[in-house]
Order: sequence, then C-alpha cells, then structure tokens
Amino acid sequence: TIQDNVITKVQNGLYLRGGGVTFDQNWLVTGNTLGSAVLADKLSFRGMLIGNAQSFTVSGNTVLGVTSATTSTANGIQVAFAVSGGTISGNTISDIKQTNTGGWGSAGITLGASNTTAGVTVLNNMIRDVASFGFNGVGSADNGYGLVVASGGGYSIYANSIQLGTDQTAAAGITAAVNVLSAVIAPGAIDLRDNILASIQTVGTRYGVLSSAPAAVFSNINYNDYFAQNVGFLGVAQPTLGAWQTATGQDANS
Repeated sequence: TIQDNVITKVQNGLYLRGGGVTFDQNWLVTGNTLGSAVLADKLSFRGMLIGNAQSFTVSGNTVLGVTSATTSTANGIQVAFAVSGGTISGNTISDIKQTNTGGWGSAGITLGASNTTAGVTVLNNMIRDVASFGFNGVGSADNGYGLVVASGGGYSIYANSIQLGTDQTAAAGITAAVNVLSAVIAPGAIDLRDNILASIQTVGTRYGVLSSAPAAVFSNINYNDYFAQNVGFLGVAQPTLGAWQTATGQDANS
C-alpha cells in the first residue's frame, strides 16, 4: 500500500514493476499527490508506472505537474509490461507537458500492456491540460493526448472526463482526447462507454477519438459525449457524429 504521500522533484513519482514471471500482487495506490503546481517541484518524466502486476488498484490520486523537455513521452499514469486485472479510478490528472520543440509526446493515461487480456478498468478519472509542442504524426511520442491505448487489450474505459484545453505550438500537430494506436490489433480490445471526450484547443487538427486501429478493436463504443473539431478518425477523418456512427457501426446513443 502507498497512501497519502506527497512526492515531488523526481523523474518517476512511483515505478512499480513486478517480476515478469511472478507478478506483484494487490498493489493499492491511493490518496497520493504526485507532482506539483510549483515549477521547481514538478516531476520530470511520469507520475507513475505500474506493470507486471495483478489485481492492482490506483484510485483517488492527484497527478499534476509532469514536465519534460527531453526526447521522451511525459505520462501521468502508465500501464506497461504484462498485467492481470486492475482498476484505475477516481484520479485527477492535469498539467502533463512535453516542451521539446522537436515534437514529443505527453499523455494523461497510457495503457500499454503487452498482453491482450489485461483486464484493466479505467473509471471516472478526470484528465485535463495535457499538451506537447506538437508534431505531424499520430504516435504516442508525437503530441499530447488525454488517454492513449498503445498496445494490448482487455480495457474497459468508462465514465472518464477528458478535456484538452491547452493549445500546442505546432500548427501541424494532431491531438485527441483518446488515441488508439495501430499496434492495438486484438478484436474487442477496448470497451469505451459513458465518457466525455472534449477538445477546446484551437491549434492543429483535433479529434475526440483518433484510431489508427480498425473498428473491430471496439467491443463496445457507445454513450459517449464528443466535443471536438472532428468527432473521430477511423480510416479517414469523421467530422460529424453521423459519420462516426457509420464508421464504427456503433455509438447509437452517443
């Protein structure tokens, strides 16, 4: 258990990596503040990473003030390696920035499990103020995104509120509240429901959901509120809800 701590001025607020064969069991990370609004106290790489873990709970934490200028991706909460069951819920994530002018990435939450049966539920988190300098690409290392599904599967993403409100600098940048990368290939890998996915940015091309993966990776996608220049990208830009519903074959109640 890691509870009710304030952690500042380091690269990683928490780095929780179990064994590749015998996973860490039952991590509880709750009530912590990782990072700071004070410039000198910010984290320089990520709020936390958890991987090679089973039955973990990351809940009720505040992650803020992660700022990087290196050739790396800044993350609020990152799931990596193999996992077997976990919940990320009720966290507030903000001020995640990558300032390198070469164009590198930032993300509120990154789901990058190596297995397609991760069994991770991402529930009722609030993510805002995520931005990079910007780059003409859609990879996790290119721009600022609210939530990135980078690999693996078995993700239930419910009732999260994501708002991208901080403009990037590069006009060629491509941002999204949710970015699903092409490495996500398992049918039904993602269940995306009841989320608010908003961008009020004014620079670059903006999406509610940007998916380089096919529609089949969504086991369910419905009851979402989209507010962005383009509702989504699936094969091509889908600027309207009607176009997005046709592309996904779902979202009837969004």
